[in-house]
Amino acid sequence: MGSERRKALPFKAKMPDIANISRLLNELPACFRVTLQGKFGHILDLLSVDVQTPAITALAQFYDPPLRSFLFQDFQLTPTLEEFDRLLGFSMKGRTPYNRIGQVPEVEMLALALCIPISDALANWKKRENLFEIPLKSTSPEPVPVSLEEVEELRAMVAKLGKEKDDLQSELYKETRKNMILKRKSNQRKSNQMKELLEESRKKNRIEQDLKERVLECLDQVDSGLG
Repeated sequence: MGSERRKALPFKAKMPDIANISRLLNELPACFRVTLQGKFGHILDLLSVDVQTPAITALAQFYDPPLRSFLFQDFQLTPTLEEFDRLLGFSMKGRTPYNRIGQVPEVEMLALALCIPISDALANWKKRENLFEIPLKSTSPEPVPVSLEEVEELRAMVAKLGKEKDDLQSELYKETRKNMILKRKSNQRKSNQMKELLEESRKKNRIEQDLKERVLECLDQVDSGLG
């Protein structure tokens, strides 16, 4: 790595307000916490991390996005396997590292990985020195010669299709707008009909109530006359 002086970048670390999230977490039932932990692992532990903004600002100057690590003048800072184990929740205990280095892969597996027929892979399977190879033929189509007149015809056809597309979209917009207006009018008509029926029902109820009151009044007069 070079020893040139690194130019400082104007980074700023801003801490979010997690008070509401912490309050909500305290009110969360235990069963929901278990479900959340099963789906997202130990993500809730981030709420209790003591974040040091000066350290983040300083480390950001040395972060290399393509390598996803911190590059310093004389060394590289990356997470260890144990830290990946902790972060991803994927235990490496009892697992052996990749031990198939030097072994020749199966032709069928290579054909599936390269998306080519197995017969073609077997027919082109060659050994060169200490390497095995499968020469791949180009799948690009052969260029078709066309004349200038054909090019102009194709351009005119593309322009025509583009215009037809715009016209269809315009007609579709008009029909959609027309349907929306008809639907709005239909809903308004139904609403007016419901109002008219409700008003008519209220009038009938008032008439019936007036008739009842008159009948009761007549009965009271008859009773008073007989008395």
